[in-house]
Amino acid sequence: MNVIQSALCEKVRHLDARQDVDAKRINDLESQSRVKEQVICARNRELAALSTAVLEAEQSPKFEVNLPLAVLAEKA
Repeated sequence: MNVIQSALCEKVRHLDARQDVDAKRINDLESQSRVKEQVICARNRELAALSTAVLEAEQSPKFEVNLPLAVLAEKA
């Protein structure tokens, strides 16, 4: 009976240790995910600002497209 109890206790200790390792890994992954989400949000804000700038430039009376002559010839 003592052998079985000892084996079960060892198994529980092993599972507890594994749970601690897994919990730490989950926390690390969640932290990385938050950082990546912040980067994505910053890039989305930058993209929105650039898109707004392009739209405003297109609506400006001074807006002009400087296309290469070959592209202009194709459109003619």
